[in-house]
Parts: sequence; structure tokens; C-alpha cells
Amino acid sequence: MSRATRQIAIRTVLSARTYRLANALRKERDRLGLTQAALAEQVGVSRKTINTVENRRVYSFDSSGTQACGGAGQTR
Repeated sequence: MSRATRQIAIRTVLSARTYRLANALRKERDRLGLTQAALAEQVGVSRKTINTVENRRVYSFDSSGTQACGGAGQTR
């Protein structure tokens, strides 16, 4: 497999995970009746961070990002 092909495959997997995480975060936040600001305050991040994740403008996550979302969208 060429390097370019591997990079495309990695981006595809990350895009799918990001999409699942964004949807799971928004659904759970809505279910709890929280605004982005209220959720951000509870998990210790900015409202902009929550908005960025929900709008799928995220390219990688550290453990705190997935932990704040309860591991939503993760597959192993």
C-alpha cells in the first residue's frame, strides 16, 4: 500500500470517528437539556471546544476530549 493510500485510509477512519463523536455528543447534550456553554463548564473546556467538536471541525482527539464525551464514537 502506498503512503498516499494509507493517508487516505487514515483520514477516512478519522472522519467516520469524528462524525460519530460529533453526533453522540450533540445527542447526549440535547438529552440532558444542556447548552454548549453549560456542558463546557461541567467538563472543563470552552464552549468553543464543544462547538468545534459538534460541527466536526476536529482532526484529532487527546484522551481528555474523548473522556469528556464519555468515549462516545470510539471503536476498538
